[in-house]
Amino acid sequence: MSNDAFTDKNSGRIPLCVEEDINQFFDDLDKVAFFSKVRRLDLFILAVAIGYRQKERTPLKNSHGIIRAEYILDNSDALAIIQAIHIDELRKNAQEDKIDDLSEAYRIANEYANTGFHRLKEEVVSRFFRKFISSASKYRH
Repeated sequence: MSNDAFTDKNSGRIPLCVEEDINQFFDDLDKVAFFSKVRRLDLFILAVAIGYRQKERTPLKNSHGIIRAEYILDNSDALAIIQAIHIDELRKNAQEDKIDDLSEAYRIANEYANTGFHRLKEEVVSRFFRKFISSASKYRH
């Protein structure tokens, strides 16, 4: 799949999406010093990797576009990861003939990212809660 074909078919689109509650999670992460320095595309690809590693795709119930197609094209590493996972999924299902289906590549990435973001959110909330409980227990005695 050439970048020219990718650009022609996706100009102006916002193909990478998250669920509405994850969009709020993004905004909350921006307030954390470490995450405020990380680009949204990098967080998205991290979430894709987590979902892929867990071998779980979660369809989006509602979606909020967060990353435009042009931005993906400017990041060859992110594009390569999305394409590699797309090809892997096509091979698993013997559907290699759909290699140029960019909407499907984005849908797969979005579903893996959805799984990954929910896992990240659970971890962040869980760690915050444990830290809060630990701090609160100091004041009980």
